[in-house]
Amino acid sequence: MTAPMRARRWAWRAAAKLRHLPVAARVLAGLEPGRGWRRFTPTATAASALTVDAGAAGAALESRAIGILREHGVVILTGLADPAAVAAARDELARFLAPFEALWAQGARGEGVSTDGIRWVARRKGTVNPLADPASVVCLWTEEGDDGGNVGVTRADQLARTRGLPALAALIDAPAQARLAAIVAGVHATGERRFDLLKKPGVARPQTAHVDTAGSFFYAFQYLNDMREPADGPYAYLPGSHRREDLLARDLVLNRLAGRAVRDLPALAGRLVPMTGPAGSIVLSCQRGVHGGLPQPAGRVRWALQTTFA
Repeated sequence: MTAPMRARRWAWRAAAKLRHLPVAARVLAGLEPGRGWRRFTPTATAASALTVDAGAAGAALESRAIGILREHGVVILTGLADPAAVAAARDELARFLAPFEALWAQGARGEGVSTDGIRWVARRKGTVNPLADPASVVCLWTEEGDDGGNVGVTRADQLARTRGLPALAALIDAPAQARLAAIVAGVHATGERRFDLLKKPGVARPQTAHVDTAGSFFYAFQYLNDMREPADGPYAYLPGSHRREDLLARDLVLNRLAGRAVRDLPALAGRLVPMTGPAGSIVLSCQRGVHGGLPQPAGRVRWALQTTFA
């Protein structure tokens, strides 16, 4: 980050402390979130510029991926997974989730425990934190609000061990995960690693452009089916936005002042770049950068294994 960027970041953090003063509040209230990004130029405009293929990169995969991740905040890795192993994990998960999805289709809401002891939650997103549970939780975000219809499974590694899901266990234990950890370690010190599962089936209103943190942690999404075009609903990112801590600090202050969701940046939704790739591709991104989902028509599905490096 340049010296002017650091100065602007400091100024906006100072403004956050002054927002309760009447004059400062009036001035800040007249400013528009997202406006500062109008002159921002993304560092990449297509997934192809962010992609590293393991077959072509060979031993240089980690160093090339680290360079792209530092510059753009996101990198797509292909050729790391056996397509048959990816398909087997997806089919295994579909069978596992089928009884829960049938339950929801019958109108079950709230939360409960399945006959084989797995906790399930069917609520609006944001009304419950399934990660607070030490065991695996199957969750479906009901149609109200953003991400309505998303299905998730927390602590997928624990699920694979305790419920006998060998294809999922093989994917989690595959060498690709160790290579991901090495890439993240090249840009950020991490401790915790967590595995979750996501199924996005025909989600018409995904979460808008947003940031997850003012610090740094990383997500890796391994697609379990092809994400070839925006209508498939791939993850999307604004390349280079992770380095603009000055603009991020500005918009977080303005959102807080106006009583909006602090980390949402809907003005940038149209500028996100779809992170497309074939089944087995892994999208690794810094969650300080601006990112979000893309809407899907009915019938499109995105399956992903999500690894969190925090």
